[in-house]
Amino acid sequence: MSTVFQDKINVATDQIVSLQANYVFTPADQAAAAAQIGRPLTVGGLLQANLIAPGDVYGDRIRQLDVSVKKIMRFGGQRVTAGLDMLNLLNNNVTLAFNQAFSPTSTGWLTPTTYMNPRVFRLSGEFTW
Repeated sequence: MSTVFQDKINVATDQIVSLQANYVFTPADQAAAAAQIGRPLTVGGLLQANLIAPGDVYGDRIRQLDVSVKKIMRFGGQRVTAGLDMLNLLNNNVTLAFNQAFSPTSTGWLTPTTYMNPRVFRLSGEFTW
């Protein structure tokens, strides 16, 4: 029998990064910024800014328990191994990925896009002669 318990930060890429609120400036926003500084913006095209300071918002922690049970049975010169693997035994359904595009006119920011895999049972067998 073996078990694995994972308790780790929630970032799908396994990097220590926080969630973002990426806002894409509209042409009206860019014109307003140019009017405030009194000159045209030096960067043309699509401008984007993160509205949250890095390290302020994180997703829920990932907690997962995996259990594996195997039994070896011998019959003369032959061997049968039977096993049962139980993955995500606690059936945690934490969100792994979020929509990080922010828009003041819609409610899509931080909408879940990927969830943790559900509880899975796997049977295995091996016959050796």
